Amino acid sequence: MSKFLNKMVVGIDVAADFSVVAILSPNGEIYKNPFRIEHDLDGFKKLELVIKKGENEFNDKCGIFMESTSI
Repeated sequence: MSKFLNKMVVGIDVAADFSVVAILSPNGEIYKNPFRIEHDLDGFKKLELVIKKGENEFNDKCGIFMESTSI
């Protein structure tokens, strides 16, 4: 059984200039609909704030999964 079962999960699809992020709650429902972040300081700060908010709400650390499609 997965150690990420019943944990908040952050999925990040990495592109060249931006990423698309979606977050699931511990029960597997959508916590945060997919949103785009730019690969700059503001984008990473936005991502950090959203993750910290979820971790505080669920009182647990999240699992982060990243995928990059390239040649």
